Amino acid sequence: MFSLGGVTSCLDMRERSRTRIDGEYDLTVQGASIRVYCYGMGSLVQPLEYLQLNGSASDDGGEEEEENYSQLIHRPR
Repeated sequence: MFSLGGVTSCLDMRERSRTRIDGEYDLTVQGASIRVYCYGMGSLVQPLEYLQLNGSASDDGGEEEEENYSQLIHRPR
């Protein structure tokens, strides 16, 4: 996990830290620090941001769910 203060998106993280590695990063959103998974840091023009949610997709306590964080920021529920 990599942290750099005041970073607001995966693209911002890539430009400021020059990292090209997918992984968890701390971003600042509306003054709060949140951890997101950045995908496509080395291959996409605009890396994708995913927020890991605690919980399961099934009753058997299976896989963790992921939701596209970029969509959540622009269209909150």
